[in-house]
Amino acid sequence: MLPQNIRSIKDLIFWQYAKIISHSSGYGRSNLQFIGNYYQKLQNEEITWENALKEFKSTLEITQSCAFCGEVRKLSVEKMLSSVTELSDNRENYIMLCKNCNSAKGDKGLYQWYGFENLEDIPRNMEGKYLKLLYELHQKRETLSEENISSLCQQCGLAKNCPETEKLSVYCLEGIFC
Repeated sequence: MLPQNIRSIKDLIFWQYAKIISHSSGYGRSNLQFIGNYYQKLQNEEITWENALKEFKSTLEITQSCAFCGEVRKLSVEKMLSSVTELSDNRENYIMLCKNCNSAKGDKGLYQWYGFENLEDIPRNMEGKYLKLLYELHQKRETLSEENISSLCQQCGLAKNCPETEKLSVYCLEGIFC
C-alpha cells in the first residue's frame, strides 16, 4: 500500500527509486523512514533525478551476462520496452538477455513480467534503469504530474493485472506503453 502523498506518476517513480536506494543501502525495501527521507529529497530536488541515476548509466557496456538471471551463454541485445517507438534510439532501452529470459519476458514490461507479488525480486540496477526510461516517457507524454489515475486506466493495457481498479500502482507506470 502506498502512502497517501504518493498521488502522481512522478511521485510513484520517485517512491520506487527511493525503495531501491534503501535496499542497496542495507535498509531493505520496507524501511519507510529511509525511503520517505530519500523520496522527499528527490521531490525537493535536493538530489536531482539525473544525479541519482548516474549508477545506472549504460550497464550494457560493462556486462556480459543476462540482466535478470546472470546467465553468460546465448545472450542477445534486447529492448526493455520493445513496443515504444520514442525509445527506438535510446541506448538505455537496451539490455543483455539470455534466450530463456528473453522468451519468458516477451513484450511485457518489467513490472508486468515479474508480477505484483514478485516486485521485490527485480534486480535493482534493472529497475533503476527502467524507472529512468519510464520517467523520460512520461515526461515526453506530459503525464508525470498526472493524478487522475482513471484517465491513465483508459489508455492502459494492464488493467486486468491491477490489484485495485483506478488506484495508483507500478502498472500505471508502464501500462500506457505496453
